[in-house]
Amino acid sequence: MLLTGARFSEVLGNVKVGYPALEWRDVDFKKKTVLFRNTKNRMEHELPLSKQIPTLLEHRKEISGTTYVFSDRNDNVPSDLRTAYEKIEAASNVRVTAHDLRRTFSTIASRLDISTFKLKKLINQISSDERGERDGGSTAGYIQITTDDLRDAMQRISDYIMSPERREQVEND
Repeated sequence: MLLTGARFSEVLGNVKVGYPALEWRDVDFKKKTVLFRNTKNRMEHELPLSKQIPTLLEHRKEISGTTYVFSDRNDNVPSDLRTAYEKIEAASNVRVTAHDLRRTFSTIASRLDISTFKLKKLINQISSDERGERDGGSTAGYIQITTDDLRDAMQRISDYIMSPERREQVEND
């Protein structure tokens, strides 16, 4: 979630509201993309994968089931990540939630001067113009951003997060 800015429900699904968990069939290692289906805004959302993500997903394949990316070997997808968050907090003394990961992704994008239009596309936030409403201007309705247009931004964010200097900084804080 941190490296994509994806919502918890886009990754692990939410049975109550009909959001599917991310499936291996939606990860295209050749095109280096991931497709989130039936998202919060009821649209499909395709993202480019940074250079680091395919390697992480290949390691994930070794421990997951054959259908869902974030499952155990029996394809059971967790309904929450409380245990993982507790482990992070115990190790780092920092309390983390899924939405914190999404906020961190967005904050890093802002620090890297990634345009608001690209950031909204990365995190699957549709503008009011895309809904057919007016938000004081119609600029967003004119801008067409493709998955390939997002590759550089996605890579810059991943490089920032995964850089050895950042890990040292976090470890020293």
